[in-house]
Amino acid sequence: MPTNFAPVTAKAIELEKKAWDRYKAESNLDRSHTAYEIIYLVKDLIENSNIENAEGSLPADRRKLRDALATVRKFDGMIGPIAINPEDHPTKPREAEKKLFLLQVKGGQWTTLLSPPGFQTR
Repeated sequence: MPTNFAPVTAKAIELEKKAWDRYKAESNLDRSHTAYEIIYLVKDLIENSNIENAEGSLPADRRKLRDALATVRKFDGMIGPIAINPEDHPTKPREAEKKLFLLQVKGGQWTTLLSPPGFQTR
């Protein structure tokens, strides 16, 4: 199964365990990890963009967040770096790019068949 997320790195395994311990449910491999990555990216941008969060600051705060998002070119995801193409990319402007893993499930366990160079999997 080709995927850009599976609990095969130390960080991803830890988060998968937290999801199970807290909610008694497996994390959804198609959506929940992406939401986690986006939420923490936005959280970091808000914390570092002088967002006032005061009465009357909403238009300026939105502009600050929009401008901060436009500068993101790379950030750390759950299993490794995520690159965001520039606006002038010839085929995929502003699209996020992640490395893929090739995995197999045997006996209820993830087996990594192929991982991107430099990734440490378990």
